[in-house]
Amino acid sequence: DPSSPSPTFGEITGNVAATPEVVTQSVLTSDPRTFRRAIVLDWLESCAAEHVVYVDPSVSHKKSKMWPDTLSSIRSSSSEAKGSFDPDTNHSLKGTDVIDEAELLSACLQFIRAGKLQEACDLCAKAGQPW
Repeated sequence: DPSSPSPTFGEITGNVAATPEVVTQSVLTSDPRTFRRAIVLDWLESCAAEHVVYVDPSVSHKKSKMWPDTLSSIRSSSSEAKGSFDPDTNHSLKGTDVIDEAELLSACLQFIRAGKLQEACDLCAKAGQPW
């Protein structure tokens, strides 16, 4: 019944100290809706995995640091922020940094859609953006 609530953690395991694997297995075997959703998710991820195009950040335009063109532009400006760059501020990317960022985000999205979250995190860290 789609309107019935999903079982609680305690109802599923009866054990508060259960490992994530035990909890996952318990949920999949006790809730048919969750089991069907997991099958669909696995299928979608496997389909997406067939089309992942890996982008190596070491061969992109930014060789040794993140957003070199943007950082250079900020450092050469006459504003108060001269010499500093906070990625959370409202600076627009300059030059090849726009392409590099788009390639990185596209690759991350491909990895995430394929269920490869760790690979997406590793790619970001390798590109100098571990956050």
